[in-house]
Amino acid sequence: MITVPGKVVLGTLPFGSVVDERTSRVLIDQALAGGIASFDVSHLYGDGKAMRLLSNAIRGVPETNIWCSIGLERVTDPKGVFSVRLSTMPGHEVVRMAESALDSLKQSRLSVLNIHGFDPDTSLDSTFEGIRHLKEMGLVENVSYSNLSKTQAEKILKKDREKLIDMVQLHGNVVERKLLQSVGAKFTRDGRQVACFRPFARGLFTREYSRANKRPSMSRSVRGWRLDSYLNEAFLKELESLKQELDRQEITATHFGLSWLLNEGPADCAVIGVRDESQLSSSLAWVRQAGLTPSHSEMENLVGPTLREMANNLPKDHFER
Repeated sequence: MITVPGKVVLGTLPFGSVVDERTSRVLIDQALAGGIASFDVSHLYGDGKAMRLLSNAIRGVPETNIWCSIGLERVTDPKGVFSVRLSTMPGHEVVRMAESALDSLKQSRLSVLNIHGFDPDTSLDSTFEGIRHLKEMGLVENVSYSNLSKTQAEKILKKDREKLIDMVQLHGNVVERKLLQSVGAKFTRDGRQVACFRPFARGLFTREYSRANKRPSMSRSVRGWRLDSYLNEAFLKELESLKQELDRQEITATHFGLSWLLNEGPADCAVIGVRDESQLSSSLAWVRQAGLTPSHSEMENLVGPTLREMANNLPKDHFER
């Protein structure tokens, strides 16, 4: 199995937009000082500013690892809310976009190149040809796919005899388990790695999301339907019981989420999103204490059977079909 650097990766999607440029730089510097040296970026993040901010922040800093996503197009809905649309590409376009990212970041190598979508009409052989070239040239160390359905994951694993694809990136946490149990498990069984974004379900734990406040203005949930499945009284009641138990044992939601995922849990890496220093500080505390934090099984034992059953039986989304 490959070793992707860093169990915790700092995502930069809001940097330079929702998070202003000064605060974004502070957060990157704070992450570096606290032991996070891996950063997820794309040419679209932060309205196009995140790459420049990250490039300037890590200049001259040794042993940083860049995870770069390609295959996204900017979309703005009628209310002006930023979103992305997935677009896949043949091999020559994979190479072009990877080289463009390296140039923008002023880096010689990407730790992870993430292909952000899957198009059944794009030849996998063509995509693999581009990936093979990037790896042979030493421009890309690892390659991942995100937003894969079970069917798409099976197709890639069957076709990719050379193991050019090293990892899958999924939304996954103690509440959103189903892709971890299906797509994630397929990659793990095949000796590949699993990374998770949205690892905390933080808004549910803090009640930032509630039946009265389904769409917080700063949340990406404004563009999704999945949250509606969680905002019922029975689910929130069970989640509140879990939160009370964590509080009683003085376990933060961040430590719970990362330990559940990463300490012998279903994932190898977690891409965290933060908006301020307090959110990042709790993740840095976990990074410093990872060897001392509870295991996945200990964290799972805190989850009541009713909540576990509800999480495992939430409605399927299109990635699970």
